Parts: sequence; structure tokens; C-alpha cells
Amino acid sequence: MFKCLNVKMFICFCFCVLSFLYFPVLHASADGSMPEWKIPDLQISIPGLTGFSDPQICTDDKTKMCIPWIGEYIAGIYKYAVGIVGILATVVLMWGGLIWLTAGGNAAHVTEAKTWIGASITGLVLVLCSYMILYEINPDLTRFSPIRMSWPAEEAKKKMSAEQALSSSDVRNIRQIAAKLIIYPRVTFSKKADCPNFHADKSINELASTGLSTACSPNCECIKQVSVDASLLIAIEDLLKNNVVDKIIVTSITTGIHGSTSYHYTGKAIDIVVASQYRDAVVKELNQKFYAMCDKGGDKVPCDEADHIHFRIN
Repeated sequence: MFKCLNVKMFICFCFCVLSFLYFPVLHASADGSMPEWKIPDLQISIPGLTGFSDPQICTDDKTKMCIPWIGEYIAGIYKYAVGIVGILATVVLMWGGLIWLTAGGNAAHVTEAKTWIGASITGLVLVLCSYMILYEINPDLTRFSPIRMSWPAEEAKKKMSAEQALSSSDVRNIRQIAAKLIIYPRVTFSKKADCPNFHADKSINELASTGLSTACSPNCECIKQVSVDASLLIAIEDLLKNNVVDKIIVTSITTGIHGSTSYHYTGKAIDIVVASQYRDAVVKELNQKFYAMCDKGGDKVPCDEADHIHFRIN
């Protein structure tokens, strides 16, 4: 009877896992609009899995987008399942102990109690050692590589209004510059978002994909696609090439909460963070081509009091 119960539980568990894997992925793939990625919404929430990462351009192949959703989903299910199995094993262990305590010397009851206890310990060891077991069989079983998908850049152009449309050479130029900055060793793009899921890292990946970036508003209405002045991106690379600064963190391109008339929302401003000892030199260098200032909360402040540098097209 116990073995039969185990088999039924195993079949039910497998069915649930396969169901969870299938339906959300199907829901996500139903949105075929490219390159506007729609991050899938979980049909059944999984504790510990707060959401999915944004698709990124594959570092080893700029013509592909790496989509990590399925790997992240499987990893979330595994972590959740380990916790559930741990709880069940503890309950079974306690049940076996209770049977033993109340056996009253009955050999059959003692044997049954040992069976429950042995099964719980065996199951717990297998779950806790599952990663090591899979790794020993094949290390690839423990790594969930992103799905690679080609992105049709031409689809993005169809979504532009006439006044926003760029020439093919402009699009190619911005995409190339953005793709280069993504892999530049001393520049990073922040994933901290004032508006959920819209941040500097998403902006630069959009620029590398389509030559356009989603612009937000002070109310976090992130629906408009804008081009970004290529000279702003080039300036970041020049600061590093000329050793004006050792490293740069880009905190805002076309997203974030700024004033309603902010240059960010038209692709004509960028916010960066550099170490305090470099701020004056960076502002001086940027002011040769742009308007730059040390900024804190939208106000110009002395550089030793600033939390970032804002620079924009004059």
C-alpha cells in the first residue's frame, strides 16, 4: 500500500510540474510581437520567484537574443520543491516516530514505523543531494542556458511614427555603439528601476536591438519609443578611452522619474555615477560638448555632494 501511495504521489507531482512548465511558457510565446518583449506573467505564483529577467543580447553572438525565462522558471520550481519535500519528509519522519512510540512492542507496528522513517530519510537525502548527483551525471543538467532567438530588427521600424523614423544608417550606428558599450569592461548599466522593469540596462539592450529605447514619464507611463542621440553614448566610451575615469555606472537613459520636460524622455540626456574623485574632471570633460552638472535630486550641487552626473545635449 505504501509503495502504491508513493507511485501515485510521484505521478501527481510530475503532472503538476509539467503543467506549470507548459502553460506559462505557452502564454509567453503567444506574444509574437518582436522586438517588444512581453515578460510572461506567472499563472501560478511560486514563492521565491519574484519575476523573470529581461531578454539580453547574447554576448557571443550579437544577432541573437538570449531569453532566460524557462531556465529561471525551472530553477524556481526546484528551489520551491526542495522546501516542500523537506517539510513532507519531516512530517513523515514524525509520523513514523509516533507509530514507533505507540507500537507497544508490536513487531508489525515497529516494522511499519521503520519503513516510514527510512523512506523519509532516503527521500530527504536524495533531494538534498540531487544537485550533486545531477552534476556528477552531466554538469549541463545543472545549468539552464538561455534560449537563443534571432530578433528581426526590421519589425521595430514598422512601429515608429513618421517623425520618429530614423535612416537605416542612423539605426545601424546607434545599435553598433550600444552593443559595444554592453560588453565594454568598465561600464555597467543599472537594473535599479524607478518604474518597474524599465531601467538603464533595459534601455541599452533595446538600443542595441532596434536603435530605439522605451521612454517613460514622471507617472511611469513607459509606452513611447524614442531614439537616443548617439553622441551621448560615444561620450561614455570616450571618458573611459581617455582615462578620465576608471569606471562608469549608467543609471538613466530614457527611463526613471524626472521632470515632465526632462531631456531623458526625448533621448537627449544620460545620468551616470562615477567615483567622487573623478566627478570634477568628468564634468569638465563633458562640458566641452554637452551641458553637464553634478546632480542630486534634480538640483545642481557641488560635486562632492552629488550622487550622480547629469549630462545632456545643449
